[in-house]
Amino acid sequence: MNVPDVKESYITTYSEYKRAAEETAILQDEMGNAWRGYCGYAQRWRERADCSPRRSPGHRAYALQQCDLWKSLADYAKVEFTKVLGDEFVWNEAEAGPTED
Repeated sequence: MNVPDVKESYITTYSEYKRAAEETAILQDEMGNAWRGYCGYAQRWRERADCSPRRSPGHRAYALQQCDLWKSLADYAKVEFTKVLGDEFVWNEAEAGPTED
C-alpha cells in the first residue's frame, strides 16, 4: 500500500464513521418524535372524550378507547426505544403532555 491509498482509505473510513454518527443522531430524534406524537394523539383523544358532554356515551367510549390505544403505543415505544437508546436518553415528559386517566 502506498501513501495515497492509505489516505484514501482513512478518508473513506472517516466519512463512513461521520455518516453513521449523523444517522444515529437522526434516528434518536425520530424515536423521540414518534413517542411525542403518540402522546400527542392520546392527549387529543382524551380532550375529545372530556370536552364534549353533549355527545353520546358511545362517542365518549370510542374517544377513550382511542386515547388508551395511543397511550399504550407511547408506552410500548418508550420501553422499546429505551432498550436501544439506553437510560441516558432524556424523555421530555412535560413536552408530551399529560395522558393519565
